[in-house]
This record gives sequence, C-alpha cells and structure tokens, in this order.
Amino acid sequence: MPQPCPQMLSTGQCPTRSCAYGHDFHLCDPCGRLFTSLASFKDHIASKNHQDFSNAAWLRCRLCDKYMCGTVPWQAHISSDRHRKKAKERSVSPKVQPETVRVVPGQTFCGLCSRNVEPKAWKSHLQSKGHRAFVSAEVFRSGLDKAETDKGGVFLSGTTDFGVVKPQAAKSGKTTPLAIRTKVTGGKIMLVDIYTIAAKAKRKTSFTVTEFKTGHRQLTVKKPIILTLTAKQRHIGRSEDRLVLVFEDSSTNTRFLIARPLSIIVGDASDHQALQPKVPYVSKTSAVRHLEKEVVPGEPAPKSGRIPWVVSLPKSAIPADLLGTLQNEEEPLSSRISTIRKGFMPNALTAATYTSTFKYLLWIEEFKME
Repeated sequence: MPQPCPQMLSTGQCPTRSCAYGHDFHLCDPCGRLFTSLASFKDHIASKNHQDFSNAAWLRCRLCDKYMCGTVPWQAHISSDRHRKKAKERSVSPKVQPETVRVVPGQTFCGLCSRNVEPKAWKSHLQSKGHRAFVSAEVFRSGLDKAETDKGGVFLSGTTDFGVVKPQAAKSGKTTPLAIRTKVTGGKIMLVDIYTIAAKAKRKTSFTVTEFKTGHRQLTVKKPIILTLTAKQRHIGRSEDRLVLVFEDSSTNTRFLIARPLSIIVGDASDHQALQPKVPYVSKTSAVRHLEKEVVPGEPAPKSGRIPWVVSLPKSAIPADLLGTLQNEEEPLSSRISTIRKGFMPNALTAATYTSTFKYLLWIEEFKME
C-alpha cells in the first residue's frame, strides 16, 4: 500500500500526474480519520471504536439536571436510586427520554472534535493525537473545497451531476458536455492532464472523460476546450467520483488544478423524490407527564357480527350425589377425593372421556368458589 501523498494531506490536491504516493483517501467525519484504502475505511466503519465515538453524544436528564456522555452512562443513570427518587417525587415514570445537548455548562466546547473538555485539560487537549487528527482532516476537507473553485482565470461551465437516471438509460450511458474557458488573453494556459480519482487509483468507476477535439489542449479566449463526460452504470444506486483537471500557466511557470465532484443516481426519479425530507427535522423535547387522576369512562365500541341469542342457555346444576359428597365435611378430605375419583371421574383422559372429565371438574370448581 503506497504512503499517503503529503500534498494531498496538506492542501487537499496534488497536481503531479506521476506522483508515486497514494491519493485514494476516505475521510471519516465523526472520527476525523483519513484512510488510504477502501478496505481499511470499511473496517473502521464496522469497528467498535467508530461506533462508540459516533454514539458518544452528551445527554441531559431533565429530572436531575445532570449531564452524561454516551448511552451506557445514561442507562446507568436512569437505573440509579437517586433518579428513581426524583421521578417518584414528581409522579412521573423514571424512563424519561434524554435531551441531546451540544455545550455542557462548566466545560469548553471544541468545534473540531465536537466534544466538551474540562477547562484544566484544554491545553493538553489541543496537543492530543485525536485533536491533531481532526485538524489534519479539516485541512484536507478545506483543500478539497478550494480545489473545486475556479482559479487562474479558468472557469468551467456545465454540470457534473447527472442527477437521477433511469436504469435503461444508465446502461447505455448518459453524456453531458463540460466547457473549459478562460479570461486570460495570449493563450498561455494549457490543459496538462485530465483524470478521475478512481481511475488514478486503478479502481472501477462509472465515469469516463473524453476530449471533443483530441489534441486541443491550448486554452484561449475564443477557443474553449470541450470535454464529454459519460456515466455508464448497470446497477441501481449511487456512484460518485472526482474529476481533476491540471493546468499549466507558462507565463508564471506554475501549475494548478480544478476539481469537480461526479455523481449519478440510477433509479426512479419519483421514488427518489418521495424519499426526500419534506420539512427540516426538529428534535422532540421531552414533556413532563402527569399521572392521570381522573378517568372518564367512554362508550364501548359497537360489536360487529354479534350473535342474536333467541333463548338463554339452561343452567347446569351440580348432580345431587356429587353435591352430597362435596358437602360431607365429616368425611376426611382424602376420603372424599378418593370417592370422587372412583365414582365420578373416568379412569383415563381420552377423546371419549374428555367431556365428562371436565364437566365434573367444572362442577367441583364451581362448588369451591361458592
């Protein structure tokens, strides 16, 4: 695996085509870490460290006015005796929902790391390895943003976002033109190189770039350079890449690059639109729940398919011999049980004796309930 390119790490761009360093970077925003291969990036996303860091949000208990970081301390807090006592005093359930907070009173918030730090540990935090990783990630991210801006008197016209394309059209390929123009007179700017990040890293990509007029690399005011971007994809889903254009200004003997993100979504446009958010998300605030003290009975719902009984079912009285055995309290209980088993209950419970067995059991249960 090649070492990461120092220019990419420091500026977010590398104009050198034959650079031997690695340029295939993957940035984990929550953790502020850069990875030089897709495999290591996926391993990190599935790791416990990433999950713990992503879930390490500060939570506030509105009952106790206490702050804690992460779901594990929160579960321990709502199970504590002090929290349960507070909930009992207010006549509410102890299982309240936490409030997500960004700034914790008495602590200093670090915007890069998105975490709160004790004031006495602030200086050591700035020198920590984790904070420096976030600083490097921010430099890399800002470098990518700068690379997408037009510079050196060169500007691009045309879109690099193919939008939502139907699967059949994506299989045959969709093209869009990209024009490169300049405001600098004299014809001293030349297009040196064209490539995509995936192609440079020798990975498969859905995007290809071709020149409308091969060999026309000299950029003038009257003669722009026209490129044809093609997106071809056989599967449904989203694909992204990055187009890099390297220019050389012979008047100043300098090179600079302009980058554009490439993206395509293969699928149905109406389905994609239906899945989009309709309004901005607003987190719910937990309300104090008061114990219901007055309950108003409502009207029962009408019963559908009700059977209109014509006559009442006849009562099934306990047989006199069984009733006499049950009422004979002078006889020991064990003797009465033996009499019932031998005189009334069948010897075995089968399909044929099921009815009579439970008939006597129900009569005995009814007698005991009186």
